[in-house]
Amino acid sequence: MHVYEHNFPGCSLTRRSIEHLSAQDIEVDADIWLLSPPCQPFCRVGNKMDEQDNRSVSFLHLLSLLKTIRKPPSFLFLENVQGFEGSHTHRRLLETLTARGFDVEQYLLSPSQLGIPNSRLRYYCLARRRNADGKREATDVKESLPQDMAAVPLRPLSEYLVRGVVRWGVLSRRLVEPTSLC
Repeated sequence: MHVYEHNFPGCSLTRRSIEHLSAQDIEVDADIWLLSPPCQPFCRVGNKMDEQDNRSVSFLHLLSLLKTIRKPPSFLFLENVQGFEGSHTHRRLLETLTARGFDVEQYLLSPSQLGIPNSRLRYYCLARRRNADGKREATDVKESLPQDMAAVPLRPLSEYLVRGVVRWGVLSRRLVEPTSLC
């Protein structure tokens, strides 16, 4: 919160659990929701407790609020682990988005396909709210990007790291040089 307060002086902040938010609390005319719910309930190496895992409660609560708010966001972006796409929580996400008039695209992609030096497969959901002219089903989960995005150059992790900064496990300078995505 300190960083947020520093970057947005004068902004009123409330420290509270997501599960205690009401629809009125989130009726803020947001254009986009960026979501990355806890991955442990869906992780392939975990217990896969899905919606029975307490760490799912906050996300499931947001889905219930999304069903009731007067003006849902225009866009929603969600990222999670491979395995989320086969969960009951995923099914509830799609049902909620479809009921609220969103067109949905889903992807299973490695961040390396986006130029990020990480090869662990991730689930991505891109949703855009339609005007009131009919509903369509969510799309299948894709495993490749549209053609115009497929040529993102992959840079090795070594290009992001600054050489010679670790001395027996002690950092003498920052490891990663600041960069810009723009």
